[in-house]
Amino acid sequence: MLIIYKHEEKDDVVVYSFYPEGELEGDYGLISINKISGEVDMVFAPNKYFDHFGRRGFPRLREYQRNQEYKQKDLIAWG
Repeated sequence: MLIIYKHEEKDDVVVYSFYPEGELEGDYGLISINKISGEVDMVFAPNKYFDHFGRRGFPRLREYQRNQEYKQKDLIAWG
């Protein structure tokens, strides 16, 4: 499970903070999406564990870009 929050929005980029396993205390990472190109990027991950979880959010950010709707907060779960 991954929780994401909109961290910053500019004209062409939206940055989300992410929290693996829903742990809102402590460390977090940052992922971003370019609103125009749809390019997704790992902005910051404090370690490989966070990098792995953060990349789970990439498809959701691409979905936001396709729909041109960037949520404030979202929960991403997988089985």
